[in-house]
Amino acid sequence: MYNVNAYRFWPVLLLSALVPLLLSAPAAAVQREVSAGTGLDQRVNAGARVVLMGNGWSNKGRVVRFRWRQIDGPRIRLRDANRSTSNFVAPRVTSTTVLKFELTVTDIHGRSGSSTVKITVEPPGKPRLTDTSDTLEVQ
Repeated sequence: MYNVNAYRFWPVLLLSALVPLLLSAPAAAVQREVSAGTGLDQRVNAGARVVLMGNGWSNKGRVVRFRWRQIDGPRIRLRDANRSTSNFVAPRVTSTTVLKFELTVTDIHGRSGSSTVKITVEPPGKPRLTDTSDTLEVQ
């Protein structure tokens, strides 16, 4: 036989266990007040002009500073590194080479967020694959 009165406090116990979890969730979300976006990774041919397109968002003010910097790969000359959109010429390489870039955005309150993007550079003479609807064509 079950004692109904023994189970009448379980909702209170369950709620008291969940309240700390519910209260801590917004604190984690507030930490991401500024974020940067760098778009999708790219694959390019050596010598091609590469455009890095970025964006920024802040929940407490507008983004006032963009800063692109190269964090991996052979050094290149990055143009307009202090704008949302930057560009460079892919280096001449003899094998597939990965370049990595980071965009940091800063809002009017000095808070910042970052994102990274990878650019894979293919050497000259390597066949490019082109998807043409239901066939795959090698150029």
